[in-house]
Amino acid sequence: MIVKYTMKMTISDEIIVANELAYRLYAMLLSKAAPEFGEYVHQCDITPVSQNLTIDSKGGILWNVSLLNDTAIRELSPVLDEMTQCCLDGGAVFDIVDKKIAKIDSVEELLLAGKDWKRISLTFDTPTAFKSRGQYVNLPTPVAIVHSLINSWNGCIDECPIEDEDGEGEKSIAAGLEFEHFILKDACYRLKKNRIPGFKGSIVIYNRLSGFHSELAGALLHYAAYSGAGIKTTLGMGAVRVDKL
Repeated sequence: MIVKYTMKMTISDEIIVANELAYRLYAMLLSKAAPEFGEYVHQCDITPVSQNLTIDSKGGILWNVSLLNDTAIRELSPVLDEMTQCCLDGGAVFDIVDKKIAKIDSVEELLLAGKDWKRISLTFDTPTAFKSRGQYVNLPTPVAIVHSLINSWNGCIDECPIEDEDGEGEKSIAAGLEFEHFILKDACYRLKKNRIPGFKGSIVIYNRLSGFHSELAGALLHYAAYSGAGIKTTLGMGAVRVDKL
């Protein structure tokens, strides 16, 4: 259902390793897939691939790729399983020195993983932004986060869509999530010739919900570690680390 690859990489070239290199990594990945898959993702309302490039606390370079439905897994897992190098346009070459794979095999597993989550830390490792009424929103709110995650879930997890025609369920979940603590800073993402305003940092969320709404909120926040949050998660934005406190 969902597979996430976390690949530690090294590079010998003297280039600045920035989050924005994720865009070129994604282009390289698509070039190795069947042409039909490229056509498929361009037709999807929600692309079932989330990927980003992050730097860990020790300076290690991590390429994180989440495949969010069975089609993406079928087409890209064989490519990623065999990949030992990433050769980008322009000559930069990354060597993959370690590869970890995490899997979620069912919706039930996802719901169970987020059960009894009351205090949750979200760390945004690459610039993150949302969009509302055609405008960029570069500050997070519970409404923006929940809306983004439900959109991704419904666009990728066909087995169990979240049915909420009037939007009241989404509002109820967002109303029950309280920002207990946050440290945020502005951070832009440069994509081609565009500068997208966003933020990085961390938020501690307290889940005041009960019953199924609480379980669903926990599952959605756990899902964020795979899907990312906000816009352009396929192109490197919105990387999220999720920790239960």
